[in-house]
Amino acid sequence: MSRKIVLVFLLTSLVLLVACGGPQTVATPSPSPPLDLVAEGDTLLTKTDYAGALTAYRRATEEGIDPATAEARRGYVLALLYDFKAAVAACEHAVELDPDDPDVRSYLAIVQAMAGEEEKALDTATEVAAAHGDRWLPQVALAYANLGRGVLDEALEAAESAVALAPDRALAHDVLGKVLEGMNRLDEAEAAYRRA
Repeated sequence: MSRKIVLVFLLTSLVLLVACGGPQTVATPSPSPPLDLVAEGDTLLTKTDYAGALTAYRRATEEGIDPATAEARRGYVLALLYDFKAAVAACEHAVELDPDDPDVRSYLAIVQAMAGEEEKALDTATEVAAAHGDRWLPQVALAYANLGRGVLDEALEAAESAVALAPDRALAHDVLGKVLEGMNRLDEAEAAYRRA
């Protein structure tokens, strides 16, 4: 009799298994993608949450999430906070991490200009812009370098080029506003700042 019970149990189990579509496995959740700390830093920067942006960029660098870009942008934020020595050091470190990235080198030139190192900024920006003239950030760097040197016509040309290449980038409009302000074209500067 016990064989009959076992056989009925097995047949019932088989019928249920077929009715349910075969053996089921428990789905395990896939691991979540790593947090894009560089994008998080960018978002915080646009909200002028400089402390939050610095933290996100530092974590990205430490965790190896696009470390050269993160370190360069961290340097830019440090320059916005007038910590120029740390800003230049961060951007130089970013260039060490990826010397071939034109955006990283552009941030170095921008920060050098903000730190008052106009000749270094011009050298860096000229080199990057000559090799990557079709990119907007090297044009921003060239505009900053020329603005710092007081060569406003060349700064304006580079800033207008940056805006033409990237009309959706706030930094391009911001540097255009700075150049126009330096040329005492205040209405145009204000319009550029509004677009930034």
